[in-house]
Amino acid sequence: MDFDEISMLIQEDVDVEKLIYAIKKCRDEIEFLKRLKQKRIDPIDEKIQKVNNNEDRIKKYILSLMPEIFPKKKTVDFPGVGKITQRKVSGKWEIEDEEKFKEMLKKHGKFEDVVKITESISKRSIPEAASLLLTKESEDNIGVKFVEPESDLSLTVKLYEDTVAVEEDPSVDF
Repeated sequence: MDFDEISMLIQEDVDVEKLIYAIKKCRDEIEFLKRLKQKRIDPIDEKIQKVNNNEDRIKKYILSLMPEIFPKKKTVDFPGVGKITQRKVSGKWEIEDEEKFKEMLKKHGKFEDVVKITESISKRSIPEAASLLLTKESEDNIGVKFVEPESDLSLTVKLYEDTVAVEEDPSVDF
């Protein structure tokens, strides 16, 4: 249902129940579309995984063939088709105990080289801090500004589980 259909309900005799029902229909449609999307995505994701696994198996097979077909070559070019390159893969470090690792870094003077501490501003604290700065500073520009909301009011609609459609009224067509 689009808003034009809903706006037809808004006349001189506004029936808020009908409008709440329209919201329920919108939410039901969103949920239906989410479920439909998931039903379509899951098989595609499975197919992608299967194809990725096939690609990995083919790569491993090519790697096993390289020493006998192309001895002493790390790269082989197939013009117009592609290029294969083999290289040594190095391992990687995984942190098992972050606190222990930090402790050892501090002990050996490497903490600042390895650990990056980032700053962030608490958005909940901005109103109080901005008010304080505006009263204590002579400058207008304190690095933040207040943005007026688009509307003075907001509406929250709570739907009850057993919301029943207005079935008797033929003017409600969703």
